[in-house]
Amino acid sequence: MKQLLLLRHGKSDWNTHCSDFERPLKKRGKRNAKEMGLWFRRGFRRGFRGGLKEGDREQRLFPDILICSPAKRALNTAEEFSKAIDYPTELIRTDDRIYDAEVMDLLQVISEVGGAHSCILLVGHNPGLDELLEFFVPDIKIPDDGKLLPTATMACIQLSQSWQTLKHDHKVLNYFIQRPKDLP
Repeated sequence: MKQLLLLRHGKSDWNTHCSDFERPLKKRGKRNAKEMGLWFRRGFRRGFRGGLKEGDREQRLFPDILICSPAKRALNTAEEFSKAIDYPTELIRTDDRIYDAEVMDLLQVISEVGGAHSCILLVGHNPGLDELLEFFVPDIKIPDDGKLLPTATMACIQLSQSWQTLKHDHKVLNYFIQRPKDLP
């Protein structure tokens, strides 16, 4: 079983005079990234109720590898989330292909992850992450606001095949999406 975690970066600060790549997170973006991490950590420890399942038991998720866009807002999101789940921030990998990525770019990044990793956390941007989620779950219901992954939202996808075969045959066994505004 493989689990793919998609985390969109937190709310960015459009009031700064910098390039899109250098745009930082707003305070809300940092707070939401940390809150998502704390929610994930609680779920990891007890299993995700109503979330991913294998047989009759709840799955306990924790990323083996975290791959992030090098854009400032994505990297800051990954750092805040990592601190909250006790994932060493020095192990965060950046990949230039995630910034401004299309589905095939993201699939290529994922397919290069070694088979020993069972859970990947990918931190990036829209529209690429939305499109990747739709690739895996073509019949997914689009929310009324039209956004699958608004800022700081996480999707967890359970897959049946290896990372290297995602381009050819993608079978999703289960998935769920958690938005910051819906956190318990």
